[in-house]
Amino acid sequence: MKTKKMIMTWLAIISCSLTSYAQAPYVDTYDATRVFGNSAVLNGYVNPNGSACESYFIYWQSGSSKVDTSQRYTKSNSGTISQTITNLNEQTSYEYMVVAKNSNGVSYGSVYYLYTPPTGLPSVDLWGLWTNDTNQFQVNGYFFANGLITTTWYEYDITPDSFRSATKKIIQPETQSKNYNMSSMQEEVKNLKEYKKYYVRLAAKNDSGTVYSSVGTIITQSGKPPVVITDSATNLSNSTAMLNCRFDGLANCAYSYYEYGQSPKSLNKSTYDSYFQSWNCQYGMFNYSKEIYGLSPNTTYYYRAVSESNRGKSYGEILSFKTEGSYAPEVLTLQASNISYTSADLWGYYNSNGAESTEISFQHGTSIYLGLETSPVSYQKGTDTVKVSIKDIESGAKHYYRLKAKTKFGISYGSLVEFTTDFNFPPTTNTDSAIASSTTQINVFAKFDANRTDTKTWFEYDTLVNKYSMSTSKSSQGKSAGNISETLSGLLPNHTYFIRSGAENVFGIVYGKTIAVTTLNNQQPLVVTDSIDAISSTYAILAGFVDGKKSDTKFVFEWGTSSQTLTNQTPEIKTGKGSSYQLVPIYGLDQYTTYYYRIKATNEWGVTKGQVYKFRTLPNKEAVVKILKIDSITPNSAKITVVIDGRGTISDFALNYGNDLNLREQTDFFTAKKVLDTLTVLLSGLNPDSRYYLAPISRNSFGEIQGNVKELTTLNNKPPTIKLETVCATATTIVFDGYYNSNKTKTNVWVVCKDKNGFTIKTTILDDKIDSGPFSILANDLDANTWYYYQAYAQNSFGIVMTTTDSVLTLGNQKPIVKTLTPIVHDTYAILFAEVDGQGTNTNIEFVYGTDPSELYKITGKFNSGSYKKTVQGIMYGLKPNTTYFFYVSAENTWGIEKSEIMSFRTLDFTPQKEKVFLKILSIEVTADIHYAVLKASISSKDELASYWTTYGDGQKSSVEMFYDSGIRIVTIVLTNLWANSTQSCLFYLQNVNGKDSMLVEFKTKNNQTPNVKTLKITQVDDSTLLFEGKYNANGSAPIRYYFEYSTDLSFSKRSPIYFSKNDSDVVYSMVSCNYGETYYTRLVCENEIGITQGNILSLKTKEKDVTGINDVSINPDQVAIKAYPNPFLEQLTVESKEGDLVVFINIQGVVVHKTLIQNDVEQINLDHLPAGVYFIQIYKGSQFIGNQKIVKQ
Repeated sequence: MKTKKMIMTWLAIISCSLTSYAQAPYVDTYDATRVFGNSAVLNGYVNPNGSACESYFIYWQSGSSKVDTSQRYTKSNSGTISQTITNLNEQTSYEYMVVAKNSNGVSYGSVYYLYTPPTGLPSVDLWGLWTNDTNQFQVNGYFFANGLITTTWYEYDITPDSFRSATKKIIQPETQSKNYNMSSMQEEVKNLKEYKKYYVRLAAKNDSGTVYSSVGTIITQSGKPPVVITDSATNLSNSTAMLNCRFDGLANCAYSYYEYGQSPKSLNKSTYDSYFQSWNCQYGMFNYSKEIYGLSPNTTYYYRAVSESNRGKSYGEILSFKTEGSYAPEVLTLQASNISYTSADLWGYYNSNGAESTEISFQHGTSIYLGLETSPVSYQKGTDTVKVSIKDIESGAKHYYRLKAKTKFGISYGSLVEFTTDFNFPPTTNTDSAIASSTTQINVFAKFDANRTDTKTWFEYDTLVNKYSMSTSKSSQGKSAGNISETLSGLLPNHTYFIRSGAENVFGIVYGKTIAVTTLNNQQPLVVTDSIDAISSTYAILAGFVDGKKSDTKFVFEWGTSSQTLTNQTPEIKTGKGSSYQLVPIYGLDQYTTYYYRIKATNEWGVTKGQVYKFRTLPNKEAVVKILKIDSITPNSAKITVVIDGRGTISDFALNYGNDLNLREQTDFFTAKKVLDTLTVLLSGLNPDSRYYLAPISRNSFGEIQGNVKELTTLNNKPPTIKLETVCATATTIVFDGYYNSNKTKTNVWVVCKDKNGFTIKTTILDDKIDSGPFSILANDLDANTWYYYQAYAQNSFGIVMTTTDSVLTLGNQKPIVKTLTPIVHDTYAILFAEVDGQGTNTNIEFVYGTDPSELYKITGKFNSGSYKKTVQGIMYGLKPNTTYFFYVSAENTWGIEKSEIMSFRTLDFTPQKEKVFLKILSIEVTADIHYAVLKASISSKDELASYWTTYGDGQKSSVEMFYDSGIRIVTIVLTNLWANSTQSCLFYLQNVNGKDSMLVEFKTKNNQTPNVKTLKITQVDDSTLLFEGKYNANGSAPIRYYFEYSTDLSFSKRSPIYFSKNDSDVVYSMVSCNYGETYYTRLVCENEIGITQGNILSLKTKEKDVTGINDVSINPDQVAIKAYPNPFLEQLTVESKEGDLVVFINIQGVVVHKTLIQNDVEQINLDHLPAGVYFIQIYKGSQFIGNQKIVKQ
């Protein structure tokens, strides 16, 4: 039996990744085929996602290391791949998966496993039991003789504990080929009892032994018609009712429908056209409900349930119900008035028909499909004429509109009315770019659109903002759109000019955006030679400052042993147009010698030389050695990294070590360079869980010296321990908090969370943790008010441990909980904090503040705080020093709005900061994306050691980075896990021995987008069912919610079930019932956290009435016919198609529930995991659709 084993996706709660628009390949592992004692065929599916990829299989014996298949496939298009593996061991479990990689990453398929059978022993498989009679059934199966003479038979009885043997059949082994094939078995069992349950199994026997198949069950049919019971009607309205019944086909496939009318003697209407929805071949009572439409208000109706099978027809008891007594409102669309270029007044008339309240709105748009709707307004009971003004509509266009009225009795739409707006637009212009071409000229470029009116364009400019005292001549551009460019001459060197484009026609004057550009300068570079200390006896690092004065600049260091003749020169280095601090090493110096140097820079305006400085090299001495770090510690070894300075002489070193400070052990000596060198040594042969002291020893021609003493403790060989402390649940998330002890070995920690059906909902992981301590793991995307079962796991190289299984109930959907926290206060700004719990629902928050607690009106801006408990912050700028302020926090989710209590604080007195002499943050530049930002800071430090870090977001902190060199440098920090479209604040810190500097910056992340949606096609699957197909792209905001809207007019008053998907993009399906000979309109609608997108509209007219059986196949005459049997089936289905075709199974809700790749022209597919019901098969050859068929599972 082939079984799928799920591979868990481990996610660390403390880690995150940058948003990327490029995608790694998509892969899917399929069942293995042709599994024999020493070989098998592995199968899978690969989608390169737009980039050519390499794909292959990895397989391994359970518990052993992985084996990579030698064959590689390079794919640019989606499709299946297969690979034969050989040299397998018989009676052995193997695991395998498909792998694909492209330039965007590597993807791994789910792990499947297979079991190789023993050589010689036969195998037998019962794949189907079928009956259509009261006293007999058919047994279907396959067996594998495995090269020996084999006897096969079937056994059956009315109890599972005893079987009666029946026919036996001797099979000769196949000797012409080494490819052993399966052989089919099919037998009829007769003279049975009516309406009785039987247990059946197959058997096969040869010289290697006897084997039995799994036990199947089947019930012979009854010769009586179905049993049917009419139940009370529900969901009554003025025009609809839900009819209910129960029926039992007595092991025969049966269906039900309803007869109804306004008299118990004249049930002249029927739901027979949709009888297929009730088709049931299961054993026992089956509930069936059907909603009927078009009823008259305040009227008594009589009805009964009818059930039919091939054994006859049965009638239920006649019952009655009475509809509610009112009608939908009456509406009339009237002519529009006050029509201008971009606005109009829409008029209409309504009659509420007795309803106490009526919601009135107008649907409008520039096509008959409308697409826009005004906000609903409630009106009282009665009749009235209504008016709604619409603004900002398209000018010079035809507009369509209609009145819409909604009451509790229904929705009514008025007829379509149209009007046309006038066309009257001034031109548009946009200043694109400006480039300084010299010290006196700037080239400027812009775009314009005349909007079909004669237009003139020009450029305005000045050295002062918003003055524009100079301009070019106005040029006539006609009535079209295009590009313009000019050269501004006679400008001043090294001056900034503010430039914008202008355009005018008879309808107005417009200006483009203002661009600031600086003309080129005519200055020589600025250089400053910096003093240095000698590094060693043979080399030094020269230092200096270069400023290109906005011109491309290059520099060198000149040096020598005389201040008058600096005969040596470093390689030429380009520094660009800005300023920078430069460090350049020089080698091969003489020991204990005085050297002179200076920096020299050149640009197009001349050459500048810095002042001459000097230094003296050190004399030769004993080599200096030091242990820098100790890492990669295991129970028996560790890596030791040392730095050694030979001080101009070839040196070597060794490590002295031991369990005490006597250091009785010593490694071999290792050779180093004459100058500074870093080497890593593997110290092995150590004892587990032991403390060692170690010190390096160096030697050269001047002597021997010992370095610093370090200590290390080797790891033990114990498995970890783990304990769950608290488990907190919201409506859609569960947070697991606990403690683990790694026992000083790299440890993985994760939690497995399952629903009541045993399906794994979410797993998360903390990778390779050595330090013991608390952990917090989040499982999200859960269902509200649902029990979940969980276990925590910890694993290192010495074993795996787990907690006992426990359960937790997620919360129901609730309003958020919000609490204000103590702020951080400064003189002119304050950082506000709040604790927000979304109670499992996505929540938006905003800070509201002011100086009067009864009138708080200023807000920091609305942003998203997620769906679970977290601490958020907002920044208040522009505050007055020494002033009392009040604030609160407003939080809103789907279930309502909550406000926190009002809190107050007082700003500090204004105190100017003292200048930091040796430490300074010069500038900070932030580039923000949707969920991350890149921070670049220019910093200056003159100390030997300095460090920097940031705090941002919800209390997040970057790692602390250190550097040893002094001067000006640019550092980069990536801020991750940010909310999209939100204002973020970040504090950057710089610190050394002289003090600490900080700078606060604020930025806003980019907004996400609503989904891209396309309705692909409508297909009529059978007489009463339509299949809708569409495609979406979530634009980076998965999970997504989607559904199809449809109707027989353009009101789109109905919609399919709502589906949820975690994929970023997908092709989706949905099935709905339909009537004969009507035109249906549909469109796909998708929602993400940003908004809703409606797809294009498609239509299809259904065929006229033609009653057919369940085995009808809906296939295009140009397509290849397929066969699937038996139909109905119990567990296994045989599909006849072509090798390499993909079989897709779709349930009645349109959800894909199973996929199989055809390996032979006749394929047996095990569908035991699917529930009983109606399904549709779709066959694809690559991406080409071949055909479909409707089937029934008993």
